[in-house]
Amino acid sequence: GGTANHYQWYKNGDSITGATDSVLYFPAVAWADSGLYTCRITNDIVTDLTLWRHTVTLWVTDTLTGVSDTSTTLSVRNSKSQISILPNPVLRGETVFVELPEESDCRELRIYGVAGRQVMAIPVQRNKTVIKFSSAGLEHGVYFVKAAYNDDQSYIKKLVIY
Repeated sequence: GGTANHYQWYKNGDSITGATDSVLYFPAVAWADSGLYTCRITNDIVTDLTLWRHTVTLWVTDTLTGVSDTSTTLSVRNSKSQISILPNPVLRGETVFVELPEESDCRELRIYGVAGRQVMAIPVQRNKTVIKFSSAGLEHGVYFVKAAYNDDQSYIKKLVIY
């Protein structure tokens, strides 16, 4: 962000009243929150420039009861840690899409079970920003998707197979 930046979030093309921060926060995710989200960024100094964040699809496939944190955050920041997994949770056997930031130098996705054992490795072609793989070889449960980058950094997101 910068102090001269202004943000406006949109859901399905309609502006969201009061959603004017660089981060869109959902205190409790509900079915009605499913949709396509984007953010328009304008600047007081560079008035002829309008930036749009890539559209993010939020699919709420289940709501959790009895869980203390069901919040979700969408962010304008575009860093390596901003990988997205869709759909998530995913029905066993369906295709999983992992979206990497633009100009990604990710070399491999690794899938780990909750015990920490690697169960799958997926090589990533240079400058590829969307990786897809089948969840058919994974049992029902919780997994961790690790994006390993060429600079030896890595970022992890949770994946649920049901």
